[in-house]
Amino acid sequence: MQQVIASIIIDAQAGFIPGRKVADNIILAHGQKVKAYTRKHISARCMIKVDIQKAYDTVDWRFLHQVMEGLGFPQKFLKWVHEYDLLLYVRGDATSVALLHEKFSIFSAASGLQANLNKSAVYYGGVTNTVKQEIQTIMGYTEGTLPFTYLRVPLSIRKLKILEWQPLINRIVSKVSSWTAKKLSYAGRVQLVKSVLFGIQSYWAQMFILPAKVMKTIEAYCRSYIWSGTNEITRKALVSWSRLCLPKTVGGLNITNLKNWNKAVVTKTCWDLAIKKDTLWIKWIHSHYVKNQNFAIMPLPQHASWMVKKILKSRDQLVSCKIILKARRVH
Repeated sequence: MQQVIASIIIDAQAGFIPGRKVADNIILAHGQKVKAYTRKHISARCMIKVDIQKAYDTVDWRFLHQVMEGLGFPQKFLKWVHEYDLLLYVRGDATSVALLHEKFSIFSAASGLQANLNKSAVYYGGVTNTVKQEIQTIMGYTEGTLPFTYLRVPLSIRKLKILEWQPLINRIVSKVSSWTAKKLSYAGRVQLVKSVLFGIQSYWAQMFILPAKVMKTIEAYCRSYIWSGTNEITRKALVSWSRLCLPKTVGGLNITNLKNWNKAVVTKTCWDLAIKKDTLWIKWIHSHYVKNQNFAIMPLPQHASWMVKKILKSRDQLVSCKIILKARRVH
């Protein structure tokens, strides 16, 4: 099954398929769709965020999370349970939206999965108020505004402000504030911090260049938790943070250095783009921006989203390592 599943599942399905990752859909949404929605004089279009309703939506999610955690479910599984959003794209007219709604209704009837009207929304670009009302009557969704959260990551037309990184910081604080975290030994606290930082670099950091202020704040919380077992930033530190990030063979604790890992994983994302890895977002970038240009020396596309530009700028790392100096033209 593992050998053939990628060939029978459409490119838009990124999760659980070998060689694909959830971040692919987030980059695609940033690079392909979101930026255009604030432009003037664009063709009418709609982006529909559908939150799939669970049979247990009426249960307090904090309670459910604690119960599943107590039963020993891994954190990765708990994240999967929480995430079930779809982004659908359609022309901004009532006829097209009605057809999409009809097909989604067929899917709902067959799968038993329903849209949660309270959490779903429609985002418009170049659509008149009259047509908006028609569309909302058909779908039953409210009109949404940018930025919004998709797969736990904010989708924005511009570079994220420091305030918009706060949910990531809050998530870290909540992990070190739980009653189980408070009861951990020093060694246990170190292991928890390693797990937290690994989660950041394996999800957020492969898409974004984290602002220096955000990284320092995250490291300050982690440092304080290791030495004091508290969720508040303190100045107590027996060893410098940079020393803790060194390998154990030279006296460190092998804790993730966010700055280095952030640069590395974004460069890896750029490498996937350079070798034209067979994923949907990379196909789109090559067809719209790279075309027949030499990837190593092509100018940055001016109309690309800020996220795509950041990824492309990491070409400098590849070039400095002489990895794509001989990059061939993509045909």
